[in-house]
Amino acid sequence: MSFPWPRRLEGLELIVTGWKGDPLHRWSGHQLIAVMREQAAGHVEFYLHPDNLALEVGLLEVAPGFRGLGLASTMMDRLLELYPDAWINHGHRSPDGAHWWDRYRDPAPQRNIHNRPPAHWARYFHSPSVAADRASNRGRNKWYDLDGHKADEYRYGERLEEEYQQHAHAFEPGAGTLRADPTRLHLYAAQVVVLPPGVHRYVHHPARDPAERARVLLEHIGHGNLPRRGDYTGCWNTRKQAAFADAWLSGLFQDVPFASPATHLVYQGRPLDGQSLPEHVASIDWVEYTDAEDVSIDLAGMAWRSTADLTTVHHAVFDSPCLAAIAPEAPQDASPQYRARYDELGMLRGSFTPSPTAEPFEDRSDEIRDKAQKIIRASARRSAGAAPRPTPPAAKPSPPTAPPPPAPGPQHPGQRL
Repeated sequence: MSFPWPRRLEGLELIVTGWKGDPLHRWSGHQLIAVMREQAAGHVEFYLHPDNLALEVGLLEVAPGFRGLGLASTMMDRLLELYPDAWINHGHRSPDGAHWWDRYRDPAPQRNIHNRPPAHWARYFHSPSVAADRASNRGRNKWYDLDGHKADEYRYGERLEEEYQQHAHAFEPGAGTLRADPTRLHLYAAQVVVLPPGVHRYVHHPARDPAERARVLLEHIGHGNLPRRGDYTGCWNTRKQAAFADAWLSGLFQDVPFASPATHLVYQGRPLDGQSLPEHVASIDWVEYTDAEDVSIDLAGMAWRSTADLTTVHHAVFDSPCLAAIAPEAPQDASPQYRARYDELGMLRGSFTPSPTAEPFEDRSDEIRDKAQKIIRASARRSAGAAPRPTPPAAKPSPPTAPPPPAPGPQHPGQRL
């Protein structure tokens, strides 16, 4: 979303998307990302209660090249606007966070749980833990001689351990703790690939059969090379759009941008067999496989889009599941089943299909034909309208010249010289 920012923040966009935070947290993770000049300028990581009436801030950070612009305060203000009825838990602060908070003018101090009795918000947050965070912040402010908005804090400076403990029983830790189950759900993982130009044109050609294009993608990447865990890709999400968001984030936070255009590729995996479930960590809305070995996946379909056009998404749903695998962490971790089916590069053994050799200009044939006809017609018009060239005068005959003397031949016996 865009707003009329001050000139120093011209071009700023604030985007809310998912966040792979603590998988054991009882709420789903989100982040508000500030984008300037096609770069991630800063972000706020937070957890949101399912009813949108409480959120917990995990991290507020501004990239080094964008500091001093008021971006941290802008992001926090927008977060409070997005959830106008939510209790806010800012947690404990780092030294830099304490100095920033001392300068920040909180637009909604009445929703900060440090400023209200625990009876108001204890069902959302564990009150003894909040008391510990408040004590940590109070100590930090005293050490750095900061005010820290102490006039707003509820009974600031008093011993509140007993009161907080009285409300601990109201805490509802079970809210939203149902974990994603890979044995019952279709899950989606993202991968970012840079394809050769011919392959790229082929798989993004809308007139081609989607299933055939998906097959070409798998043949090019390798059936045994599905993504393993990483910073932004490798997690298997409960929603396809969350996987596409992972692909976008992987490019946004890269120090070196991907070559353009790249392809955001999303795999749709069928539920796994519960008897062979590999080691994994399950969050509310994503799963990460932590086993170092390979993991077999039955693909139900694929979807992809080009970074040159994020609005056009290509889909392929398979008539029958396609067997593939998450690559092992290292070659020596590959299972015997993986080695029997895939080679050391993750390619399917005994099945080589060359990359599509579509003509380089196949998708521009109509355009090229039109241009050729225009050139031919223009050439014909020029030929028809051109004036005849004058005949040059006949050249005067040159006087005869004596033939050159013959070259001396080889000497033979009896030949006079």
